[in-house]
Amino acid sequence: MLTYVASSEQCCTRNLRILVVEDDPNHRKLARQVLEDSGHEVLSAADGEEALALLLIRDFDVVVLDMRMPGMDGREFIRRVRTCGREFADIPIIVMTGYGISQHRELFQRYDIRDFLDKPYDCDNLLDRVGNYQARA
Repeated sequence: MLTYVASSEQCCTRNLRILVVEDDPNHRKLARQVLEDSGHEVLSAADGEEALALLLIRDFDVVVLDMRMPGMDGREFIRRVRTCGREFADIPIIVMTGYGISQHRELFQRYDIRDFLDKPYDCDNLLDRVGNYQARA
């Protein structure tokens, strides 16, 4: 006999530490709320510089990253993370963008970015993408 388990219950059995990097305060708040409501531990940053600082002092399992931000944008953030030589250089990054992914495809291939969401995104899609990952050791 099969038993239905709500997706939020499935998610809660695999709590992740997630860093949301988003300059728009409303989008940042929404992503954080959706992920926390599913049982994940979430910190957020308003730009790439703040996100890099958090990566240096906290362990995360996944980064959810906006591509267009003032200052250090998503492209530069990805490049710096992947080439830093630190223990978090291979952290999974889920990209969110409202400007299409075709312009970033080469960058994604070069730096092993496999997951992305077009904005505006469906919250269930965000949870599905995050659900593909497990806690890092």
